[in-house]
Amino acid sequence: MATDGSPLDSFKAFYEDYCRACKSRDAAFLRKLLPGSVPDDEFAFVLEMSRQSMEALEASGVTPTLAKTNDRVDVVYQGDLGDGMTEFTIDFYFHDGQWLKYDPSLPPEAHGPSLEVGAAPPPEAPPAPGPTAFVPGPDQAVAAPASTDRASITPLGYLEARDVMSSVTYALAPYVEEQVASGKWRLRVSAKGAAATNLDPAHPSFRSNMAKAAVKGEDSILVGASIAPKEGDPRCVETRVHFDENLTPLRVAMRLVARNADGSATEPQVLTFPWPAPAGGAAGPAQVVEPPKSSTSVEVEQLAYLNGYDVVADKDYGFVAYKETRPQTGNWVLKIKAKSTAGASLDPSHPSFVRNVETAAKKGEDHVVFGFRMEPKEDDPRRVENRLYFDGSLKPTRVDMHLVVRKADGSAREEQVASFPWPA
Repeated sequence: MATDGSPLDSFKAFYEDYCRACKSRDAAFLRKLLPGSVPDDEFAFVLEMSRQSMEALEASGVTPTLAKTNDRVDVVYQGDLGDGMTEFTIDFYFHDGQWLKYDPSLPPEAHGPSLEVGAAPPPEAPPAPGPTAFVPGPDQAVAAPASTDRASITPLGYLEARDVMSSVTYALAPYVEEQVASGKWRLRVSAKGAAATNLDPAHPSFRSNMAKAAVKGEDSILVGASIAPKEGDPRCVETRVHFDENLTPLRVAMRLVARNADGSATEPQVLTFPWPAPAGGAAGPAQVVEPPKSSTSVEVEQLAYLNGYDVVADKDYGFVAYKETRPQTGNWVLKIKAKSTAGASLDPSHPSFVRNVETAAKKGEDHVVFGFRMEPKEDDPRRVENRLYFDGSLKPTRVDMHLVVRKADGSAREEQVASFPWPA
């Protein structure tokens, strides 16, 4: 990558020092990166937020990439960053032979407290709202970006609070960003005074975090970076997603609290809006397990699919039944491919097939159980079972796949059954 006069090669060494300084709260190192106008009280806040953010980023195990534009370098983290976040950006500017944590080309009054790790860049322009969209005001401290030919932006509201003790304005502007081509969307929050939020509802960690909260008896999770009140400092910034017993997101509640001149808490600013996704928007893919593809040597025909999510184990159970035929001979086998358990296979030409049916009939039963089986226990109601039914002449008639998974409290969800006719 060309440097255009900026020593990008030296940036990696600088960033390593920056990471160490954040984790150790090295005030001397970090103070040099910020404008002199940042008050001591706010700088202490930046120190703590930078430490928390950097420790969280390193704990995620995600390796960042560098993106350079003129004298600006963005350090971009993409992956499972926890709390449902999948993207985090830290920007630096090269000026007078050193790297800075703010844009020196902007006037001093533009340098607010949003200098901690992961702060949102200023918006390019206010969005063009749809007929039912929230309409941003002209005096907002931060706003959603504008829609483009690639992404449609829908503003969802705005929160603002003035921290009198530090003369700093905190602001949050949530919005939905939907990719025009794919329809994929994210919940984002542009922020001033706090780190930005970038939530991908399709990312596995989002549902996983809801499951962990549900097992604890909770019905909401914090998403994105947050500022929790503590003794002597009542400031609070949080974005919380509320969900039902099926882990379907219901609404988003945002809360913002700053300080009065005496250090007491300002009146809480609260913004609540319905979950912007269609029903089931946090669900995983259409099928958690797929049959193999057909080839010149084998033909595959899907017959049935069944899946369920066990909240206690934070695990998908999936089963896909298919008929696998050899075109050269016409011989076929019934198979069940599974996720989280072993599968099953039935060869109707094998001697044991007829033998097992005959044995069950002698016992007065009308079906045989085959393949992997999980039976309910006193403290675990989960159930996985495959049944082959047959008629009075011992001819197979249908196959049923049974599945029971658990709710957050450990009780059983309603049993699911996928049934299909015997394919012969």
